[in-house]
Amino acid sequence: MLGLPEISPYLLPTSGQDFMADLLSAHIPFERLQSLTKPHSPCLMIGAVEVLSGDFTVFHSHPGPGQPGITVEALLASAAIPEMFRAVHIGKGIYWDGLFSQNPPIRGFLSGKGSRDAKPDEIWVIQINPERRAGEPMTANDIDDRRNELAGNLSLHQELFFVDQTNDWLRKKWLDAAHMKHVDVRFIRLELDLDYASKLDRSPAFIERLMDEGRNKGAEFIARLNKETP
Repeated sequence: MLGLPEISPYLLPTSGQDFMADLLSAHIPFERLQSLTKPHSPCLMIGAVEVLSGDFTVFHSHPGPGQPGITVEALLASAAIPEMFRAVHIGKGIYWDGLFSQNPPIRGFLSGKGSRDAKPDEIWVIQINPERRAGEPMTANDIDDRRNELAGNLSLHQELFFVDQTNDWLRKKWLDAAHMKHVDVRFIRLELDLDYASKLDRSPAFIERLMDEGRNKGAEFIARLNKETP
């Protein structure tokens, strides 16, 4: 086996990030987002971590006072995997992918909401990393795959714990229900057996396979939801 050298993204050109920025800018009118976004529009939150302080930042489609909005730089920061891309500078901050902190920023749907009606009735989680594996990972690639999955799920479960604990305290009447509410969490789980290298696969056949899986799982989820709804 031949060991390959690890190369810092700072020794490579920024062509990948530049291409992504051009692609996003060609399809999203960032300069007009605030005027296009209405109070009833769906909420989009993009997570990233500030490299030096370790603070988690949420870029918000409905930013309040002092909150950063959605920009092309925010999307690049959220996609800045340290082994592949340089950190993204936004203002005085230096940002990496939010996997290293709150990812996804689920508690953002609940915290900071002053009224009960401002909180969602349900949160739907599209879970890409599998919870379980059938066999023990033994090869270097399998170990890396499982480590990546566990890291992603750890962050997810930390976020969901906030919701579960709030629901539990409401049931026990340990919280003032005047401004709090029970929130159901529902999962749509990807069940394809994918390795870490698949995250870099951009072939049309593979992307179509993912889209087919998404359509099938989405249809199954809606069917289950309709059965549960009286």
